[in-house]
Amino acid sequence: MIAKTTKQRLGELARQICIENNLSQVYFVQVLGSRRHYLIGFGKTLFSKPEHMAVGKHLALFWHGSLSKSKREQIRNIVEPFLDALEQELQHKSRL
Repeated sequence: MIAKTTKQRLGELARQICIENNLSQVYFVQVLGSRRHYLIGFGKTLFSKPEHMAVGKHLALFWHGSLSKSKREQIRNIVEPFLDALEQELQHKSRL
């Protein structure tokens, strides 16, 4: 399980990404092989197919809306400083 503070920070990032990019919903998932485990998100739940991108070995970002390639790279840069500690927590969690 990821720490409460880590989950809060992910929630803040999801909110920031959603609002700044005018997206309907943004959420982070833990990658477990071919499965995905929802961690936290922000925005209105939609039932359409979301777009997604890997932002780390064990972390992916899903969203409803439109993001250009340059915006996707900007988001990677926002998430990257936070990623090392998060990846360690997720890797530890997946071993349990």
